Amino acid sequence: MRLWGAKVAPQGLNQACKRCQYTQRSRSFLYVSIGATIAGMLGLRSVRFYENGVISLNLPVCAQVVGGRATRTTHPRVMKGFQDIISLVAGEPFTIENPYIWKTKADVVKVITEAGCHDLIAHSMTCTHTWEMTNQHTHCGGCSQCIDRRFAVLAAKADQYDPVDHYKFDVFTQSRDAQDEKKNVDKIMAAAYLERANQVKGLSNVAQFVSSYPDVGRVFKFLNCNSAGQAAQRVFDLYKQHAKEVMGALDELLGRHRTAIRERTLPGDCLLQTAYQANSVISMPAVVSAEKQPENFFRKRGAVWETRFQGRNTICLINVDKGAEYINLLLAFPDRESSVYEIAVGSAANAIDLPANTGVAPEDIEEGFLVTQGIPQGDAGDVADRQALREWQQRARELLSEIEEAREAGDHARIEEIEEEMAFLTKAMEGGKGLGGRQRKAGDKRKNVRDAFRNAVDRAIKQIEKYDKPLAEHLKDTIKISHEVAYRPGVPITWDVRPIVNG
Repeated sequence: MRLWGAKVAPQGLNQACKRCQYTQRSRSFLYVSIGATIAGMLGLRSVRFYENGVISLNLPVCAQVVGGRATRTTHPRVMKGFQDIISLVAGEPFTIENPYIWKTKADVVKVITEAGCHDLIAHSMTCTHTWEMTNQHTHCGGCSQCIDRRFAVLAAKADQYDPVDHYKFDVFTQSRDAQDEKKNVDKIMAAAYLERANQVKGLSNVAQFVSSYPDVGRVFKFLNCNSAGQAAQRVFDLYKQHAKEVMGALDELLGRHRTAIRERTLPGDCLLQTAYQANSVISMPAVVSAEKQPENFFRKRGAVWETRFQGRNTICLINVDKGAEYINLLLAFPDRESSVYEIAVGSAANAIDLPANTGVAPEDIEEGFLVTQGIPQGDAGDVADRQALREWQQRARELLSEIEEAREAGDHARIEEIEEEMAFLTKAMEGGKGLGGRQRKAGDKRKNVRDAFRNAVDRAIKQIEKYDKPLAEHLKDTIKISHEVAYRPGVPITWDVRPIVNG
């Protein structure tokens, strides 16, 4: 017989099967491939998944579901990858979308019940441990999907349509054998699931959310929002809603079983008992990172800016991208004086046509870092004229070389001319507008760019000040902005400013 194209003797079959693993991480690719094939046969050019956003984004709840153990089968980044692959195979644009990305599982259950299809809930499958399924028990009851399902149907007031006897054990009221390694993992999973919902419910703003769950920064650029800030807010709102649903469902269950809880007739390790007795909750931090963090960093992780100063807590910055970019560049080159216009035009030029064209040489990409010697990369969004943008980008880079030559020659008149053109190019590239009035004087543009630079840096520092006053004070004291701008720390400080693209 053959196994994956290789000959395997019957006596070697058991050995080969021992290497099997039971994750189903490839099934969504199988489904989308079949769906796209059938769509093509019907003359259609799109396929839809219907998965709730909390499961699609799948922020880690504990150490058991990070890295390779966390499913990403409908993650927006994966969906974009599916779309790119199928478009290449089809030879024409093909769309893969998830219209339920902004719904919780409780929202999805409500869609089903409101459509009068509540009787289908009992026949639906959610469990990730499908190999354990029997005719009597279609769900294990302890995996993350089963836990999420139980809370969702309760939150949607539809638990009467989801028979408890379909679950191998009732995570809310039954004991799990701590001697069984898998059950112990399930126990931690259930407690951590509740703990994350409780933590998110207590967060008051999106910056706290992103700082607590930096993994979320990986998804923002794949969510079709106008900005990373808008995407962060929508994700935060989604998780806040989910947390409210989970806590509401828990309160409902505690009410139903209050007598058993008071009389202590429930097993001590069932979920309701661990929730009721705070000291018995076995949970782990919502995000466990094995990454060794530098003492000082100011860098971009995915679409989010994060910073740390003198080994204190990491904070994340939202809606201050431009100011964060400027600060990042200044920290990368301490004590180096630069023109405001150089930094601004370089930032605008680098933001064009990314991430498809980053302008970074392959040899500069190593160990998961995108190492740049200029402004960190961004996303320019929609523009009026791609060819015009390319020309402006090229001209901006020429001007950066020309101003260095003018400095070396001491040609102050030429430096002023270059700065005027840099200011005009900056405003043009940022606005995506034509240069039809190029012969006009650009003096007003110089002041606009200078003021915009200062304001952007000030906004970023003010946001930092809310969460790390020593860092904000350090930046205020060491970043000098006039005609020239520089970061002068006095005492040398090593900053990690390299963007993390695979973190």
